[in-house]
Amino acid sequence: MFRFNNGILITNDNCIGCNYCISQCSIMGANISTTRNGKKIIAIDSDKCNHCGKCIALCIHNAREYLDDLDDFFEALKNGEKISLVIDPSFYFTFGDLAPKITGYLKSLGVDKVYDSSFGSEINIWATVKYLKDNYEKPASEKAFVVNNCPAFINVVEMKYPQLMNKIIPVQSGPLCTAIYAHKYLKDTNKIAYLGPCIAKKDEIISKNTHENINYNLTFHHIWTKIKDNNFSNVEPYYSDIKPVGFGRFVIRTGFYKTMISRFFSVKDISMVHSGAGDPTFKRILMYTNPEYNNLQPLLAEVYACNKGCFEGPGTETSCHKDGENFSRFLKEFKEYFDSFGNATTDYIESTKNLYACFKDFDSDDFKREFTERYIQPYHISDFVYDDIFNSMLKTTEEKRHIDCGMCGYKTCKNMATAIAYSYTKKENCIHYMNDEMKHRLYTDAVANCPNRDAFIEKVTQVIEQNPGKKYRLYCGDINKYKVINELYGTDIGDAVLRTISTKLKEVLGQNAWYARITSGQFAFFIEETIENIQKIMNLKSFDCTSLGINYPITMRFGFYSMQENTEEEYNAMNMINSAILAMDLRITQQENTYSGFTQTLKQKQHDEAKLSTLMKSALDNNEFVLWFQPQYSTASGKLVGAEALCRWINKEGQIISPSIFIPVTEKNGFIRYLDKEIWRKAFSMIRRWIDEGFDPVPISINISRVSLESEGIYYTIKYLKDEYKIPPELVHFEITESAYIGDEGTFLQRINQIRSLGFKIAMDDFGSGYSSLNSLKDIPIDIIKLDMGFLNNSNLSNNNTDPVQTNRGGTIISSVIHMAQKLKYITVAEGVEKQEQLQFLKSIGCDIIQGFLFAKPMPENAFIEILKEKDKQFELKTEKMQQGQFEIARFINPTTQESFVFDHFVGAALIVEYNPEKAHTTILRTNNQAKELFGVADRPFDVINNLFSRFTQSVNGKPLKKAFEEAGKTTDEVKCEVRIHNLTKHDVKHIRAHLWQINTNMRTYVVYILFEDISEFRLLEESLDRK
Repeated sequence: MFRFNNGILITNDNCIGCNYCISQCSIMGANISTTRNGKKIIAIDSDKCNHCGKCIALCIHNAREYLDDLDDFFEALKNGEKISLVIDPSFYFTFGDLAPKITGYLKSLGVDKVYDSSFGSEINIWATVKYLKDNYEKPASEKAFVVNNCPAFINVVEMKYPQLMNKIIPVQSGPLCTAIYAHKYLKDTNKIAYLGPCIAKKDEIISKNTHENINYNLTFHHIWTKIKDNNFSNVEPYYSDIKPVGFGRFVIRTGFYKTMISRFFSVKDISMVHSGAGDPTFKRILMYTNPEYNNLQPLLAEVYACNKGCFEGPGTETSCHKDGENFSRFLKEFKEYFDSFGNATTDYIESTKNLYACFKDFDSDDFKREFTERYIQPYHISDFVYDDIFNSMLKTTEEKRHIDCGMCGYKTCKNMATAIAYSYTKKENCIHYMNDEMKHRLYTDAVANCPNRDAFIEKVTQVIEQNPGKKYRLYCGDINKYKVINELYGTDIGDAVLRTISTKLKEVLGQNAWYARITSGQFAFFIEETIENIQKIMNLKSFDCTSLGINYPITMRFGFYSMQENTEEEYNAMNMINSAILAMDLRITQQENTYSGFTQTLKQKQHDEAKLSTLMKSALDNNEFVLWFQPQYSTASGKLVGAEALCRWINKEGQIISPSIFIPVTEKNGFIRYLDKEIWRKAFSMIRRWIDEGFDPVPISINISRVSLESEGIYYTIKYLKDEYKIPPELVHFEITESAYIGDEGTFLQRINQIRSLGFKIAMDDFGSGYSSLNSLKDIPIDIIKLDMGFLNNSNLSNNNTDPVQTNRGGTIISSVIHMAQKLKYITVAEGVEKQEQLQFLKSIGCDIIQGFLFAKPMPENAFIEILKEKDKQFELKTEKMQQGQFEIARFINPTTQESFVFDHFVGAALIVEYNPEKAHTTILRTNNQAKELFGVADRPFDVINNLFSRFTQSVNGKPLKKAFEEAGKTTDEVKCEVRIHNLTKHDVKHIRAHLWQINTNMRTYVVYILFEDISEFRLLEESLDRK
C-alpha cells in the first residue's frame, strides 16, 4: 500500500517529479520524492504537510488536488440531516450578485440556517482586542501577539515551532467564533458546515481544541463545480440569519485585520503583517521571542500562509468573476463602510467602548482556544553522515558541495543532503550527481570497479599524444576458463574474481600505468616499455582467489603489442588492443599467466583476413555463396526426416573456400549479417520451388549467427521471407548456437520468442559445447537439441576399447542429456555421426534423429533432390539387441548418483526389492522416506522394515502384492495390484495401488522397482457411495 497521499492534499498521475513543489514548500519533508507504479512522483506526507495549498496553484502540470467534505455534506442533506452553513466573508466578493442565489439554492437542498462568518470575525476581533488590552502591561515574554487566523500557519507552529505556541493569541478563528455563537447563543443544535476558500480549515475543525463546533469543510471551487450547471435565475436569494456589525467582512484580506485592530489602539502600538508560512516568516517572529529583542515585540502580528490571506485561498473559485473584479468589490464596500463612520473612527478609545458595547452580553471565555504540540524531534545528522551522503553523490570537494543550484528543490546542497538523510528525496534528483554519475558510469566498469574500455582508449590516446618520444606496451589478457568459474561458483563469485584481478593489477602496475576491463574476463593495461616494468609484469604468475573459496590459482593469457615493433606506424589504441587480443591465444596454460607478443606473422594473418573480407561483397553479388544440404534420418523409421542447409563458398575459379576459414572472418567483420540473410532467402526460395515442382519437402534447418541475433530487424526479415514465399513454418527450423545466449540474455530471449511466434521451431546447435548448457536448457525456449558429438569422439565406443571409464564417460553424458530432453519433450538430433558403434549407442538411448558422414555428406541441391524424391525409402539403421539384465542397479543404490537423488526426492513412495520366486522371499535393496511415511515405519531400523515388508507379502492382505511379484518376473512390462495396509504410526488403514517393473534379473532372483500410489480417498468415497 502506498504510504503517502492519504491526507487532504494528494498528488495525481499528472506529476512528472520536477521538484518545483519542493522548492516552494515551507516544510521540509512534506514533499517526498518517491515512485508509484514505476514512475517518479513527488508525493505528500500528510503528517508533515501544513495544507497551505500553495503547490496547487504553482504546479503547471495540475498534479496536485485536495479533498474536502463535499460528498459527505450532500449525502447528509440527501438523508435529511439538519445542517447549518457558516459562510466565509470572501464568498460574497468571489460570487458577487450570484452569492445569495447560491445560498438560496443550498437552502432549497435542505440547509437549515445560513450564517455570515463576518459576525464571527467581529467576535474574534473583540476577543482579541480584549486579550491584548487585558495583558497590555505584562512583560513581552508573558503575552501572546500572533493572531490565530490561518490554520495552515498554526499547523506549522504546532509541528515545527512549539516554542511559539504561547505566542498565539488564544482566540478561536472567525468561522469557529461564528459556529460557537450559533451553538451557544442561538441554541442551534444542527451540525455546521463551513464554506470558504481554505483547505487547511479541515485541520482546524477536526482539532480537539475546536470541540467539533464545525463538522464539514467545503470549498468554493468544489461546490461551484458541483452546482454550476443549475439554473439560478428562478432561485430565491437568501442572505444570512445573523447580521454582522460590518467591519468583520474585511479582515479576510492580508493587512486588513491589522487595520481593524489598529482602530482600537494608539498609533504608537505597532502591528506587523507577514505572509507565508516558511522559514523567513518564522525567523522574524522568533526574533521577537529573543530576550535581546523583547522591547521590539509588536502589539500584534498578522500572519497568513497565502499572500492575499483568506481572500483568495487555494479552494477559491476564479471562473465566476473577471480578473480583479472581486477585489474591486472589496474596496468599494470597504470605502462605503468607513465613510459612514466619519471622524468617530479616529478615536480609538471611543471605538473600543463601542466595540465592547456590541458584545457586552458575550463571555470571552466561550471563544478561547488552546493549541496542541505535534512536534517530533528529528534525529541528529552527524558530519560523518553528511560526508557519506556527499561522497555517494560524487561531491568530493567543497566546491561541489556548495553548488546550491536549487534544481533538486532544495535551496542548498546541504539541505538536499539533509533531505536524503531523512529519506525525503534521493540523490538521483541532483542533476549534477546524475551528470557526474553518467560520466562515471560511462568510464567505469561497475562490476570490476575499474575504468572501462572507453576510458582506457581515451587515456591511451591522450598519453601517446602527450609523450611522442616514449615507447609503450599495451597488454590485453583474458581469464582462463572464466566461464567455468561462473558455472561452478556462480556469477557473484565470478564478479568477485574480476574485482580481485582489478585490485591486483592496480597494485602491481602502480601510478604510471593505466588499466581497464575490456569485456567479460578481459583486461588491458598500458605501460611504458622498460626492463623494470616488463620484469614486474612477468613476475605476476597468477591471481590468488582463495578468499573467495577458489582453491586453485586463477591465470590469464596475455597478448601484448609493443610500439617498438614498428616505429613508423601511426598508433591507434583500438588497433593496438585488437593486435594484443590476436596474440593472447598463442600460449595458453592453466598453471600460470602467459605473455605472447604480436608478430608480423599475426599481422599477415590479419592481412589475409582483410583480403578475404574485400572479396565477400563481390562474392555475394556473383552468387558464389551456395547452399548444400546434409540429410537427417529418423532412428525410429530409418526414413529421411530433414536436412541441414550449409553455406559453401565456391569462387569463380571453382575453388571451395572452407567455412572454417571464411565464417570466422564474416563474424568478425559483421558480413555474417548479409550472408545470413542471403542463406535464409535462398533456403526459403528453394523450399518454395520444391513445393511448386511437386516435391514433398522435409524440414530444413537454417543457421542464425550470434551477430544476426543481435540485430533488431531479424524478426521483420524472417517474417518478410515467410510472407513473401508463403512457406509453411513447419518446413523451416532455425538453429542457434548456445554461445549466442551469453551476453544480453533478455534481448536474446525476446528475439527467439519473436521467431517462434511466427511458427518456426528453434534448435540449439552444438549443445554441450559451451559452459552454460544446463542454464541454456532451462532458460531458452527451444524445440530441438543438436548434440555436440565431441562427447563421443574420444569415447571409443568400439569393442576394442579396454578402458571402461573412458568408454562410459562421454556416453553417460550424452545419455543424460537425451533423457532430460525426453522429459522436456525436446527433439534430439545427433550430428557428426561417423561410426556404426556411435549409431548403435545413440539409437539405444533414444536419440530421435541422426546426421553425419555415416549416412551422407553435405551435397548440392540437385543431389539432395534425388534423395528427397525417395524420402519414404527406409535407410537401414542397424543396431544390436540390448541384453537383458544390463540395468545399472548400482546407480540406485549409490547415494551419490543422480538416479539416487531423483529416487529420494521426486518419484514418490518407492522401493527397490529383490524377489526370490522359489522361496517367495523379498529383500528390500532401497527405500525412500515417502515409502517409510506411507507404511508408518519412518522411525524403524532398516532391518526391521525389511522384515515387516517380507511378512506383509506372506500375509493375507499382501497376497495381491506377492502375486504381482510373480507376474513381474515374467515380463518387463508394468504390473499393477491393489492392497490394504495398516500405517504403523497413524494406525489407520490405507488403500494402496502398487506399480511394479522388473529392472534386472539373474538365474535365481530378479529386481523389481515398485511405486506406491495412495488411493485411500478414492476407495473410501466408493465405499460411502455403495453404502448409500
